[in-house]
Amino acid sequence: MPVPHTHQGKQVLVVETDADMRHLLRDVVEELGLQVAEAMNRQSAIQELLGIGPHVILTDTQITPDSREYIQTIRALSPSCRIIALAMLGDHQTTTEALACGAHAVLSKPVSVANLQRTLIRVLDGE
Repeated sequence: MPVPHTHQGKQVLVVETDADMRHLLRDVVEELGLQVAEAMNRQSAIQELLGIGPHVILTDTQITPDSREYIQTIRALSPSCRIIALAMLGDHQTTTEALACGAHAVLSKPVSVANLQRTLIRVLDGE
């Protein structure tokens, strides 16, 4: 399922500490025709954000005071960047807090390829 022509080549930053999961997410995003950059932690994510200015950040998250600040920092540094947070299945508090901090969507792990791709397109469309 390629993205609409208007989104072709847009940049997605995948932030995930687990290398295998990060590569899997990269493959899923690339299938859509989007460009992908990777970061293995929040510090490198902020550096990438400043360096490449991605359209979307797909980030693993557990809401803690540090992660609230992380999402708010992304929002402050790049207000137009969209954020999709990946949370553990059934973690309703993380979902609620990630949205309250500025995430545009929250997906529960394990996430299906189709759901992730639909969500990426929806977020790129500004929904």
